[in-house]
Amino acid sequence: MALEMVWKTTKKYTFFLWLFVILLFGVAFFYHIFFPSIFEYFSDFYTSKNSWRQSYLDTRIYGYRPMLFALALAALIWALLIAYRHSLLRIFTPIDIFFSKRKNFILIFLGLILCVLAFYFSQREWIRFGKPCWNNYCIYADLIRAALFENDPGARESLKRFLEIEYHANSPGVPFLTASISILSGSTSIVAFRILCSLCTIISFVFIWRFVRRFTEFSSNNYFPTLFLLGSNFVIVRSSSFPQTDAAIFLWITASLYFARKYLEHRNWRNSIMCFILLVSGLFIKLSFLPALTLIPLWSLIYDYPRCSIKTSKKSKSWSWKKAILQLVKEGLLYSLLPLCIYLLWQYKVGTLHHYKTEFGLMQTEDTYLSAHIVCLLQSGLFFYFLILYGVKRLGKTECLLICWGILYWLSLIFSGASGWSRFYLGILPTLGIVSGVGLECLRENLGKTYLWIYCIISAVLSYTALSLNLYY
Repeated sequence: MALEMVWKTTKKYTFFLWLFVILLFGVAFFYHIFFPSIFEYFSDFYTSKNSWRQSYLDTRIYGYRPMLFALALAALIWALLIAYRHSLLRIFTPIDIFFSKRKNFILIFLGLILCVLAFYFSQREWIRFGKPCWNNYCIYADLIRAALFENDPGARESLKRFLEIEYHANSPGVPFLTASISILSGSTSIVAFRILCSLCTIISFVFIWRFVRRFTEFSSNNYFPTLFLLGSNFVIVRSSSFPQTDAAIFLWITASLYFARKYLEHRNWRNSIMCFILLVSGLFIKLSFLPALTLIPLWSLIYDYPRCSIKTSKKSKSWSWKKAILQLVKEGLLYSLLPLCIYLLWQYKVGTLHHYKTEFGLMQTEDTYLSAHIVCLLQSGLFFYFLILYGVKRLGKTECLLICWGILYWLSLIFSGASGWSRFYLGILPTLGIVSGVGLECLRENLGKTYLWIYCIISAVLSYTALSLNLYY
């Protein structure tokens, strides 16, 4: 019976896969044929105010032409592997045995390759942009170091002036951490900033690994493939050592997801304090952390509601809307309103509250349209969506929580007027990566470990291809 179900599932999957291959080749040829018209249509997309963004858009439009054919070719290869899986079983069985015997060595080797490639591509992007330190954060870090750590009176006056005129001064978290690392390592601010980004990326993966291990029902064989897919994602790779706040936001959101889920299991004072510290400190990293203030109230409501799991449909008699609303108000005050009040009070005290008018004004650009965000959502997590659809019937309560967070974060990007750039989607990627583990589990059970790793490697190659074509923006 189990073998019959596997056969039916794989047969249905193969049918839709071939339809997808045909569709991809159709889109690729359509884009190739009408490329001159498409390029001309978007040639003057940005106004003179944001004309510096036009070159990045032109690069993306050029890059989509070979990338679409690469995607179609990869889909064709995968479809052929699925279609001839019985014939290939003789070849893949010895590979499975070889992999099982040398599992630890191979996983360490793959992990090292991911780290090297992440540094290479992130370094490549940084050099391509002329080795910048974005948003004057290095100047900010130098002023903090001189004023707070080296007790320089002149630097304190310079820091006050900087706080008055620089609108990025309302995000002091990353400059403060950069200044601290600069002192500890004896390096310049730009080097310390890049060290900070690398550390944030590494620690983020530690939290993802702990989340997957503790809160999901995945087999231990799927822990590393899940991390591998995330580690080869081109958005994460680009930000891994690129001196911007992206890696820090990635860490704070990942840590918040982990501790918020831990809080739901054990609502004690230790987990409450940890969540509160993360929520307050995350606001000082970047304003894009703001949606995380709704994380605990939202998750508590969903977690306590008995029908939020696709696996179960029985309703608990002890659950009531009255209790749920009281809990929502309580946690909303503690984990949403109070952190925000502390943050705004700090901004008012140091005199940087007025910068938000400037920042919100600059956020409104030509690429804030819904279509731009849909493109970024698709290209940032394309290889996760197939896995999520493949394992959709096995989604549990934890996966539902993560999906709700991802939807909320995406909507916040749209309604806040954020630019449709891939770097703003780092807050969603931990969600997509962890939830896609359900699909990896189904893939391993139905097709075997070799097919699971073939999918991961194909996805990684396509991600690095996207980076090579500069499709990041």
